[in-house]
Amino acid sequence: MIVLEIIHLTLLSTAKAVFTSAYFLVIVFVFYMLRKSQVINLYGYKERFHSANQLIESVLQGIVIGVMGSVVMVIVGLPIKLSAAVLLLLPIAIILSLIHPRFLCFSYALGILACFSFILNGQNYFGINMPNLEIDISGLMALVGVLHLMEAILIYFVGDKNPIPIITKKNNKVIMGYILQRFWPIPFSILALNIGTIDGNVIDMPSWWPIIKPALDMNTMYFFALLPIISALGYRTITFSYEPKEKARASSMKLSLYSIVLILFAMFSVHNPIIKIIGVMYMVIAHEGIMQWDQLVEHIKKPIYTLPKQGVRVISIQSNGIADKLGMEVGDVIHRINGIDVKDTKDYKEVIEENYNFFTIDVEKKDGKKVQLDYQMLNTSKNLGLNYLPENPKIIYQYETLNEFNLLHIIFKKLKKEVK
Repeated sequence: MIVLEIIHLTLLSTAKAVFTSAYFLVIVFVFYMLRKSQVINLYGYKERFHSANQLIESVLQGIVIGVMGSVVMVIVGLPIKLSAAVLLLLPIAIILSLIHPRFLCFSYALGILACFSFILNGQNYFGINMPNLEIDISGLMALVGVLHLMEAILIYFVGDKNPIPIITKKNNKVIMGYILQRFWPIPFSILALNIGTIDGNVIDMPSWWPIIKPALDMNTMYFFALLPIISALGYRTITFSYEPKEKARASSMKLSLYSIVLILFAMFSVHNPIIKIIGVMYMVIAHEGIMQWDQLVEHIKKPIYTLPKQGVRVISIQSNGIADKLGMEVGDVIHRINGIDVKDTKDYKEVIEENYNFFTIDVEKKDGKKVQLDYQMLNTSKNLGLNYLPENPKIIYQYETLNEFNLLHIIFKKLKKEVK
């Protein structure tokens, strides 16, 4: 019964977060970032997704994962002692995202806030008394760990959706990869520690609860209350060496491990300042380390979509087109159409321009297997419903600077053009 009561109260508290102006502002921000994603998709090699549709998906996914995370935090017992400084977390994260989208993360925001907390802790420097920010670093580390666990779950299930195709050159060779980019507004409830007593109905929890015991005097009276709060989660990575789903699943696994270790640091750092400092360092360095490791692996591994020595590489399939109906897949190489050799994109265009009513296509699959596909229905268009990797594409993003994409760079570039 206790679990059902907790779920009921958590749902009510999270519902309050949904109907706030702050949640609306986060949704507007997410919509803006989704619109920016369409700007990146310059090649049109995939049917464009609608920002409004993806926004609705992101909002619903955020609500579901927010409720789940809130219930886990309350049942396990991961409380936070709130202070005014905690309100700076989201603004800091949003400001950092302007430097780079992947910085829309509480790991970096809390790292900055924790540094100020260590410095401004009521100390006296040269006769000057510093203010005490009174930040519950352990509780906030647990919160960041749970948020990343939410993010890991979202990435696992939907992180590969709507990948943005991107073409560039690596070692002077044309390659195609994907930008995986997702954003979610998250309404959820935290377990807030309050000093004092409370009148009214309360839920009596087991003696082991909460799992993170507050660092208070034994005689201090306190209680826990659910507090609705707003957050935003973002995921962005670039891959040339993995399929989108494979990349998203790998990211999810690493982020899950990171989250669990961070929650453990939070649990054992309440009464140990050394573990607290190590935990903060781990929170920032390990998170950035995961990002840098991914980039290193991408740099070392061979791209999976390159120009074939002969033939045409398929890099996207349009829904309900001929290629889709034939079961063609991204990565397939077309070698022959209606008995005519297709050595490059020029040959492909010439064959497609012919008024063929039917098609017999010789294709090499990604695993090297060769198959012949027959389309025996009347064809009224000179289009197989696919896009291919061109020999001489317009290179918009240089491979070496792809991970340096950020909003401030775009703004400054536009301002520079206007000045000229």
